[in-house]
Amino acid sequence: MSTWRLTRTSVSTEAVLDAVRREHHLEVVRLTDVDGGEDISARVLRAVDVDSRAYAIKITRSVSPATLLVTRYLVDRGIDGATAPLPARDGRPWFDLGGLQVTVTPWINGRPAYTVDMTEGHWRAYGELLARVHTTRLPCDLDSLLPRETHHVPGRATVRSIASEAAGVRLRPVDELTAALLELFEAHRDEITTILHAIDVIGARLRSQPMIPVLCHGDAHAANLLLAEDDSLNLIDWDGAVIAPRERDLMFVLGGVIATAPISARQQEWFLDGYGDVEVDPLRLAYYLCSWAVQDFAAYGAEVRDRTNDPAARRHALTMLRKQVSSTGIARTALYALQRIDD
Repeated sequence: MSTWRLTRTSVSTEAVLDAVRREHHLEVVRLTDVDGGEDISARVLRAVDVDSRAYAIKITRSVSPATLLVTRYLVDRGIDGATAPLPARDGRPWFDLGGLQVTVTPWINGRPAYTVDMTEGHWRAYGELLARVHTTRLPCDLDSLLPRETHHVPGRATVRSIASEAAGVRLRPVDELTAALLELFEAHRDEITTILHAIDVIGARLRSQPMIPVLCHGDAHAANLLLAEDDSLNLIDWDGAVIAPRERDLMFVLGGVIATAPISARQQEWFLDGYGDVEVDPLRLAYYLCSWAVQDFAAYGAEVRDRTNDPAARRHALTMLRKQVSSTGIARTALYALQRIDD
């Protein structure tokens, strides 16, 4: 009997198979672990049933039921490109298993969009998809379940703590990976300080201004956009769905957050052709890019600094941080957006 552990709770293969059979009437004949992804609090499995249909089974303790209900709502209303789990026996798009939340979603055979050469048609379709999401009006009961933009950035304290440690005299020895982390923060002190200051100043300003909130995916970058074998685009991983200004999603194209896949001006034009006429607020766009940078600094920095973590995971986090401060990384993109405001 094999098991997978998530936050001190384990679940066996047999328990997963029995639950999927009970909740979805699926006879799974093959179940494999899926590698990849940055969500360390979840486990994803690929299941194949007796009819050779494939499904993604996600086991987690961190996903809000609200996001699952919202994606089910979008799919039920025919928004092509939105993905949602199948309804369980009680109609909910998830079921409980030993204190864990389990979802079963049809598997999409495809590749992340940032790994392929997207055509003009793909970029237009991407814009059309986000436009449909942003113009969807949720029922009041669903709308009230989702988090709303507050213009407060998680992770600020963590980034400041690491930056302070990097600047000060170290009174205790640190291991090699922690030393590398502190050296990186010190080498990029000016950029990090500028971004931290910007989210405080701009955040306070935006909190005093009215906003036009829409349904946002919240993580709509090209790593969460799958190009399927039938050439369709599918937006996955809706865990960060939020009610916020549309710039919350538009930053992933009009700014870009994947260092290895910068987005050209021509690709942005194609996207906007599909999205439609929109007046983008450069202040909000800069804020969200700075916010994303801070959250990346905080998450990866905390993972490197925690010496109880697996060394391989710590090294991966350090590699990701180095990408964030590269010439095409989110830090440089955020700083450029700030300069455009000043100009």
